[in-house]
Amino acid sequence: APAGETRLVFVQSFAFTPPDTVVSPGDVVRWVWLDGHHTVTSGPPCVHDGLYFDVPLDESNPMFEWTP
Repeated sequence: APAGETRLVFVQSFAFTPPDTVVSPGDVVRWVWLDGHHTVTSGPPCVHDGLYFDVPLDESNPMFEWTP
């Protein structure tokens, strides 16, 4: 199967850019920290669903990737 797309999401000023992205199976979502402090959390906004991930994005953890 062909490789998926890499979807970049930037984290800055407590916001994600772009705020929404469409992801298909095989795509890679890469969150990239620019400043501030945030988490990347699976589930409804600000509520960890316990299924996938809940990781910090900050100076110590500047990137997180996930492939659905």
